[in-house]
Amino acid sequence: MRIHLSHMNKSFFLRHTLDLGAGFLIRLGGISVIIFVALVFIYLFRQVLPLFTAPDITLVGKHRPLEKSGDLFFLSMERQNQVLLKLTNQDSTDLEFYDIQRKLSITTQRIAEKPITVFAADAPERRILALGTEDGKVTLLRHDYEEDFTTGEKLMKPTLSYPFGKEPIELADGALTQITVLSDESALTLVGYDRAGQLYGKTLLREENLMTGEITRQEQTLALPDVQGMPAFMQIFENRLFLLTADADGRAQLIHLTKDRPRQELRLTENGATLTGLYRLLGDSSLITTDGTGRIDQWIMRTNAQQEKELTRIRTFQAGGPIATIRSVENGKSFLVLTQDGRVLFINAPAQRISLNTRIADAAARINALAISPRANSLVTISQDNEHTLFAIDNPHAEISWRRILAKIWYESYDQPEWIWQASSATDDFEAKYSVIPLTFGTLKAAFYAMLFSAPLGIAGAIYTSFFMGAGLRRRIKPVIELMEAFPTVIIGFIAGLALAPFFEKHLPGIFTLLILLPLATVGIGFLYSRLPARMRNLVSNGWQSILLIPLFLLIGYLLMQLSPIMESILFDGDLRVWLAQHGIDYNQRNAMVIGTAMGLAVIPSIYSIAEDSLFSVPNNMVQGAYALGATPIQNVIMVVLPASLSGILSALMIGFGRAVGETMIVLMATGNTPVMDMSIFTGLRTLAANIAVEMPESPVGSSHFRILFLCGLILFVFTFVINTLAEIVRHRIRKRYANV
Repeated sequence: MRIHLSHMNKSFFLRHTLDLGAGFLIRLGGISVIIFVALVFIYLFRQVLPLFTAPDITLVGKHRPLEKSGDLFFLSMERQNQVLLKLTNQDSTDLEFYDIQRKLSITTQRIAEKPITVFAADAPERRILALGTEDGKVTLLRHDYEEDFTTGEKLMKPTLSYPFGKEPIELADGALTQITVLSDESALTLVGYDRAGQLYGKTLLREENLMTGEITRQEQTLALPDVQGMPAFMQIFENRLFLLTADADGRAQLIHLTKDRPRQELRLTENGATLTGLYRLLGDSSLITTDGTGRIDQWIMRTNAQQEKELTRIRTFQAGGPIATIRSVENGKSFLVLTQDGRVLFINAPAQRISLNTRIADAAARINALAISPRANSLVTISQDNEHTLFAIDNPHAEISWRRILAKIWYESYDQPEWIWQASSATDDFEAKYSVIPLTFGTLKAAFYAMLFSAPLGIAGAIYTSFFMGAGLRRRIKPVIELMEAFPTVIIGFIAGLALAPFFEKHLPGIFTLLILLPLATVGIGFLYSRLPARMRNLVSNGWQSILLIPLFLLIGYLLMQLSPIMESILFDGDLRVWLAQHGIDYNQRNAMVIGTAMGLAVIPSIYSIAEDSLFSVPNNMVQGAYALGATPIQNVIMVVLPASLSGILSALMIGFGRAVGETMIVLMATGNTPVMDMSIFTGLRTLAANIAVEMPESPVGSSHFRILFLCGLILFVFTFVINTLAEIVRHRIRKRYANV
């Protein structure tokens, strides 16, 4: 007896120890999962957070050179933030290169023996300056910089060249009051205005002899109309196609430089404000105007309802006071604003974000000239008393704002605000478009069509398998369907992209006929089977009747695919895609229909397996009790089995939906990856997951593009987490409600 009790105590102690250990491991596993999920969220959040941190401007140093040149009216800085170009004008015109870091003059060159009367700078990235003298001639020169290591340290060596020849261009017969210049890779356009109210313009074509290096130019005179009033501002823009002239009151005229078209007359200011500036942004497609109240407007060319180009104001900023000058930067659609009271504002136009607004000088210590580096990370000012001040700017993500990510943005070359994702281009003039709305829309669109295909088949298949199918057939069918879940999605995507998409395109009428005819055929075959004599129906064991449908479905599908060209010829004039295009419906070969089918096949096993287990686990006494009360099998399923297993079915749907939302390879290979906002089943899409997979390898680490991709991942993470949490809450409430019944 003692031995027996001792043995029982040892068994009880062993079981108790094992229970405690198992409980500890389960709790440890649950806590580890929670910690891991929290760490993933924290990591993603830390990668995204720098996008929205406030920028900073820091004083690096200031000094005052011993010698002061003539009147300084143009200042520029090269990419390494080392060399300043200072253009001065007094008795003659001198150009000085000054090392701001070593605080010494590198070289000074006299480029004209007499002072210039008018001056214009080309786009900052092209570094071409136009200098006009009182005789109506204009000289074009270009400043460049080379790395020099002859002294053992990296120094920037400045050079001057004449890209269109050293001989001045004879633009007008007399002194000019205004000039503007704009060039591209092939040509340069120069326009000037004299005191008599006459416009002069020339287009220069440049040719260089590769053997001798000799430069020759061809000049084409532009036929320009007379303008009203005296223009105070002029700018050529939009690929050298348009000229805008404006007077101090804001009355402007838009002139076509290449075609004889009526000019557009408009007003650039409101409420009687004075126009104080007219500037170009990077890419030369946008114009920036400023008025005496500190208002800043951005203008672009758009196509109106009459299919004509017109200048349109698309956004407005407020500087909070009169503006001294504006400097466009070379790394995006941003510009630096200097106000008359000594404040600087860093503004990105598409983001509609004033990321920096700080005072760098007193109003009394007036800034005479200002230059911002091409990388927008350094700023130099020169005051009236020749004090040189260098600032460092930390503003790596100026082009990002919540508005640009979530709202419709009016971009250049577009006729209205839109949601657009387009993160890369072949030229630096391109403005990246970072709206995540098309990606989120594409993710939901792909999941919607995948669930539209997989949810009815998965749930209906689970109902039939667990309630109507024979036990022997169920034991064979269920493992086969669950085995499909292990099939690599990259293979499914490969087959969908290379085989399924062309097949759908070729047999589109047959596919849609099959979708309509197959359910009707199923009902019809079932009706005919029920009318067969009992001896014939008894030849097939109960629960195995579905096997008979397989060859019939294959035969129907084969016949419809063979009849598809005939239906296309009779009903759609021989080409369904052309017929759809005529009715305003675009058809892309890799579209949402292909995605829904391919991704639906990948999702069906998950939905089916969980739903079938939930349905099959309904207590048999509930089913038999319903039969005893006179319920038919269909009534039993609808009124007893489905409510009892609703929580499991909901879990199956949510897990399937989560699988569809996070799917990458199928979407990547079976769709065109076009981030469009179109719910049509015939158009493509781009999802958040596929976008990360495509663009992350090409994105520079730490760049705005890189962090926006992490934001896409964070959105995907939060979205699936919220959906699964809500589904779990609903599932528990449903289970609790039916547990109390």
